[in-house]
Amino acid sequence: MEAHDLYRTARQQLVDLCRGLRDDEASRPVPACPGWAVKDVAAHVTGIAVDVLGGNVEGLGTDAWTARQVDSRRGRSLSEVLDEYVALGGALDELAATNPASALRMGRDVTVHEQDIRAALACPGNRSTDSIFAVCKSYAAGFVERVEAAALPAVAVEVDGSTVGSSGATVVVSGNSFELLHTLTGRRSRRQAEALEWNGNHPAHVALMPTYGDFQILDVAE
Repeated sequence: MEAHDLYRTARQQLVDLCRGLRDDEASRPVPACPGWAVKDVAAHVTGIAVDVLGGNVEGLGTDAWTARQVDSRRGRSLSEVLDEYVALGGALDELAATNPASALRMGRDVTVHEQDIRAALACPGNRSTDSIFAVCKSYAAGFVERVEAAALPAVAVEVDGSTVGSSGATVVVSGNSFELLHTLTGRRSRRQAEALEWNGNHPAHVALMPTYGDFQILDVAE
């Protein structure tokens, strides 16, 4: 899946999910994003789009950078935030076509946050799409790189039958793209990570799985 297709698909899926939500649903806390409600997550992905298009990338990814995106939209309804996001579509598609790396970063973010919102709304779905598969493979590649940088034995990640990493890796972790993606983005507990299908001596590898922060303290069921 090409990066520009991934980002366009991810945007549409998140908008489709959030359109028509009641006020109480828009205000529902998102456990994977402490302190944020559903509307705040939508404000965040919209704010990222605005900032990237405007070249406002100082502090990219920091708490202060993302907090401004949310705080500046607190007075707007979820519908208004989504309208702003949709209106950026043409400019975002142009950016994605010329900057695949940026499209992949933003596509990854929106795909993960769609799942965060689904969990908050108890609204399962989109568990085995091309988007989740592509994003999971991207996060898996980052995990492989972290293991290499830590000078640990090479690891391979088997995602829905596709292998990321060296075919000669002595440590292998396998799973479906949905569970692996949630583990690699810190949306699962360490116990759940260890319960994945592992081959080889892997305790040190497990600790490097979360791309952001650390594992959840408690098991997460969704």
